[in-house]
Formats: sequence, C-alpha cells, structure tokens
Amino acid sequence: MSCTVDSVTSDSWSGLDAKKLEEMRKICDVVGLPLTDICILVNVTTQKLHLIALQSLISSYSVSTAQNGVGQKEGTRQTPLGLHVIGEKIGDGAKPFEIFKSRVSTGEIAEADVGEKLIIGRILWLQGVQPGFNQGKDSEGAVVDSHDRYIYIHGTNDIANIGKAVSAGCVRMKPDDVINLCRRVSEKTPVYIYQV
Repeated sequence: MSCTVDSVTSDSWSGLDAKKLEEMRKICDVVGLPLTDICILVNVTTQKLHLIALQSLISSYSVSTAQNGVGQKEGTRQTPLGLHVIGEKIGDGAKPFEIFKSRVSTGEIAEADVGEKLIIGRILWLQGVQPGFNQGKDSEGAVVDSHDRYIYIHGTNDIANIGKAVSAGCVRMKPDDVINLCRRVSEKTPVYIYQV
C-alpha cells in the first residue's frame, strides 16, 4: 500500500488554519511550551491533520475524529480541543496493519474495512498541556486529562470512513499515513486540535 498524503490545496489548508497556527503559538507562550520547528494542527471541522515545518505546511492528511463531536470530559467519547504534545510514540517498526491492544502489539494483522474498528500500525499518545482544560481536572472536578482519557493519533483499519467523524475520541489515520507522520515527528511535538 503506498503512502496517500493528500495534496496540499486550498481545500485542505486555509487562511483559517494559518490563523490557528498563530493561536497555537500564543498558547505555547502562555503555558511555557517551546514551539518546535515541527508541529501538528488537527482541524476537526474539515477532518484534516496538517503537518507544519518552520511555519509552512508540508503535508495534509484526511483523518477521523469523534462521532460525538468535541469535548474535554472523560467518558464523553469526544475529541478534546486545545494544545497537546506527543507524550509517547508507540509501534516503531510495526507493520502497517499490525493490531495493538492496550498499546501493545498482539502480533496479529488486521484487514482493511473488515470486522471491528482497531488500533493499528502506530500510536501517538497525546498529553494535554492546558491545566483544567485538557490536563488534570476542570473547576468542577471532572477529569479532562487527554492522556488519562487515552486520546491518541493512531492508525485504523476503518479506511472507508476516514474523513468522517466516526471515532470514539481519538484521531484516526490511514495506516500508511500515520507511519509517514510518525517518521517526521518526535515526542514533545506540539499538537493543536481545533474547530473553525
């Protein structure tokens, strides 16, 4: 299976996305997170993940975020908004359709669009960096911690639904796309999830 990086067009990258890059930079300053040369923007509205290098778009990928929309609280099965970092990269060297359960390879290989929706290929485990919003608990004591909610960017065998909001909260990608992305990012790479 070949890498299917979407072509960079006005449909996949807009002035609104560029403004979100600047918004992310401001949040990085507030929380004291150094902005690296590489960062990721996830646009929930367009179901696109944008890989940015030196403040320029280098790749856009179709993704799937939560069927239940966006939200911060544990148990909602929603995709959390805001600034995150890649807390952990899992699966280096795994085959594109290799199945993971609880972040451990089972050694089994999934088939595209067959059976249950699985986590395959690679996992980027996200860590929120905005206290009370996507890190720790909110002002009412509800858990809003993206890491504790097990929010990942990961490969999926549900290829037919990429580009639609169908996940249980994570950001799903085609297997070859998530492998391509993993090669280009490292732990602590900023990830900004937003709507426009």
